[in-house]
Amino acid sequence: MLTAQQYILTKIAEEATEIAQRALKAQQFGIDQIEPGQELDNGERLENEFLDLAFWVDIAQRNMVMAPMSKDDFTAHRRTKIPTALKMLMLALSEGQLAPSDSIEL
Repeated sequence: MLTAQQYILTKIAEEATEIAQRALKAQQFGIDQIEPGQELDNGERLENEFLDLAFWVDIAQRNMVMAPMSKDDFTAHRRTKIPTALKMLMLALSEGQLAPSDSIEL
């Protein structure tokens, strides 16, 4: 039997996995592709998965499973991630995995 904390963490992991799956589907079939039997395209479905994750993060914060995160927390963390993101972008470019004509706003 799971504790409440374990259940919440399981839901966060589940939603994170669904984000990865939907991102891979969008990469494979296109962001605008609509799977047969679905109403939303891959981009919209990816957005919904992020919202599902945000829901469970909120539940985790409300239940003291994780500390609340402020916009300032995000901004500070973002600043620390930009150098790594740039390094990875440059590596992808140098390895021919990212088209030189593409631009990514950080």
